[in-house]
Amino acid sequence: MLMESQYWPPEKMLAWQRTHLHDLLHHARANVAFYRQRLDCVFRSDGAIAWERWHELPILTRADLRDQRPAMQSSFIPPGHGRTGIAKTSGSTGVPITYSISGNAFAVAKQFWHRFYHLHGIGADIVQAEHKVYLPGGKRMSVDHIEHRNAQTGKTVHFINRNLENERKLALLANTKTSCLVDATNHIEVLARANLRRAQPVALRWVVGLGMGITNAQRQLFRQSFGALALSPYSSTEGNLMAFQCAKVIQNFHINSELLFHEILDHDNNPCAPGQVGRFIITPLFNAAQPLIRYDTGDLVRAGTECACGSGLPVLAEIAGRSDEIFRFPGQERALARFGDELVQTALAAEACQYAQTEPLGIQVRYVAGVDASDEACERVRQHLLDVLKVDISIGFVRVARIPVNAGGKQQRVVCELPAGLAS
Repeated sequence: MLMESQYWPPEKMLAWQRTHLHDLLHHARANVAFYRQRLDCVFRSDGAIAWERWHELPILTRADLRDQRPAMQSSFIPPGHGRTGIAKTSGSTGVPITYSISGNAFAVAKQFWHRFYHLHGIGADIVQAEHKVYLPGGKRMSVDHIEHRNAQTGKTVHFINRNLENERKLALLANTKTSCLVDATNHIEVLARANLRRAQPVALRWVVGLGMGITNAQRQLFRQSFGALALSPYSSTEGNLMAFQCAKVIQNFHINSELLFHEILDHDNNPCAPGQVGRFIITPLFNAAQPLIRYDTGDLVRAGTECACGSGLPVLAEIAGRSDEIFRFPGQERALARFGDELVQTALAAEACQYAQTEPLGIQVRYVAGVDASDEACERVRQHLLDVLKVDISIGFVRVARIPVNAGGKQQRVVCELPAGLAS
């Protein structure tokens, strides 16, 4: 269906979305305490949805997900939606959330990943590798490498332990004859620089960067180091694969309209015209466990126009999503992605955290909390960061009223604040 629906005209896609939105709104109002009165404005007396009043629904924020989690859980999961799973993330904002995902929502989202890979020619015969700390199901990687074959698709995926040294990772990519590497974007950058120093650099056909966008400089680096085409799916824990890079017009991203209803709004919550930058607001259509209705992703995007590829899916011309920077210590680099955010924030009793490199061998942990963390808590976090980074550095702690924002008005979880000459 997804290979056909990408060419649907807008009116057919809107009808599809409203069918699923109708069911989602009724389910949320009946079974989720958070939405019991919140959705009243769009319900007519006969239960029909007043679509013309959609814009009156309040915008859902990341803070709502953090502070209202118990009230946002569905008391009833409809038949066929499977078991509910839990995902935890701080993204690149430093604001941690725990999010519930129904089995059906997860299964549906997998099909959109299949479409993305298929459109870019990454079929079941392509050998793929992913760097992992935890295996599917939550078990920690205790070996260097595991070969996994998907029984449904027949695709071979090599899980490589993320905690290995770069040279060992590169050797495993070469030994497994990997063509496509999937990893956090900044981890790929660190690995690509190590690959350039190798006598026989590893060659790849594709690298798929997760968790943040890929800059032009990174695209050039990945091409120079691996000979690889860099692909940048636009995904998140809450929205899953929200948009994907066009296979023909590479600078365009197509929104997965069959998976979610989207809006691009200015600061006054008015719709943005093509070419304007606005906040990306989403309503995923299939998650009955914890519905998100008009959820502000926190990302800024630029609305595009029709794509020359012929797809009818809406276009994002630019994604200015949040991104982590890389720590650049003398003679070595470290990417801080997917480490123990929950451990840090629990130890510091923090609502949000930021990790800032303020000296060549120094990091400052900034945290938002009601009281100063104890010396014992700070030491626990310090040891964890030293274990993750594997560099002998000083680590300081500063309690702040709010996380500082960058020039674009965004909070970032990881920043490098060294002068240009020292950060190179």
